[in-house]
Amino acid sequence: MTHRLPVVGIYQQAAFCYLPEMKALSLKQPWASLLVQGIKTWETRSWRPSEDRLRILQEDGLLIHASLSQSDAWRMGTSPFAEFLWVLGRMPYGAIIGRCRVGRVIRTEEWLDEFKPDVGDRNGTWHNFQFGDYKRGRWAWECLDIQKFPVPVPCRGALTLFDVQWQQHPLF
Repeated sequence: MTHRLPVVGIYQQAAFCYLPEMKALSLKQPWASLLVQGIKTWETRSWRPSEDRLRILQEDGLLIHASLSQSDAWRMGTSPFAEFLWVLGRMPYGAIIGRCRVGRVIRTEEWLDEFKPDVGDRNGTWHNFQFGDYKRGRWAWECLDIQKFPVPVPCRGALTLFDVQWQQHPLF
């Protein structure tokens, strides 16, 4: 199913360009905002995209969608999420909030062997570990060239990867 985004209004005072259909991935908050802020740079999933889709995500990028669900909002008052409240601010729901390019997609076991997260580490490895599900048999997706959109664009999400067709889109 392809989702069409509304044409973004001129009131946002942004330049516009045409972008083709893109793939999007819906994440619950606070994970979506952690990703577009660059605090989290790896996303874990129980599945791996096909080689064809992975190539598209590596070349064209991936839109980050903040799900409408607020079922995990309570986590913001707990560690480690609470320490990032000041960065995240008010989190949008039900909107495309940024984009990234997918790099490597590796098994979580390989990620753990490579990065060896430690509680004393403050270079991002520990945060990625805390904000992901690195159980055995899962996949870690590397997120590169992360961009947060200045204005969330309302959009209905979907499970797994979904198509979003942009007719006009602000240059961010």
